[in-house]
Amino acid sequence: MKHNLCLLTLAATLVCPTFAQDAQQTMDGYCNQVSTYQDKVESWFTLEDAIVPTLPAAERPGAAQDLTTLKALSKQIRKDACLSPDLKKAKASVSRDSARFAALAQALIARIQHDMAEQRRTQAAQ
Repeated sequence: MKHNLCLLTLAATLVCPTFAQDAQQTMDGYCNQVSTYQDKVESWFTLEDAIVPTLPAAERPGAAQDLTTLKALSKQIRKDACLSPDLKKAKASVSRDSARFAALAQALIARIQHDMAEQRRTQAAQ
């Protein structure tokens, strides 16, 4: 349960990135900014081995799949920021993929919150 709380707290801070909207920003600068943020996001994926086993058996496959999808979206966000043909397309792609990432992360957080509430109810009933 400790790991679930840790993920919940940290994921909540990582779900909605905000990137500076500097009119003079270059592709390299935007790539660096997004990459720095994605490094932070990706560092939390190491918690997967500690989190998934704490979920009820029925929830584990879905949570593992969500984490796999989040990892893929994270890589795609970095690719969008660094390999797009121009800054306008990079920002549009990152915005789109970040919204998908946020929605999926929020669904995973909701699943973990539900599990934590169930664990507290079970412990209180004992």
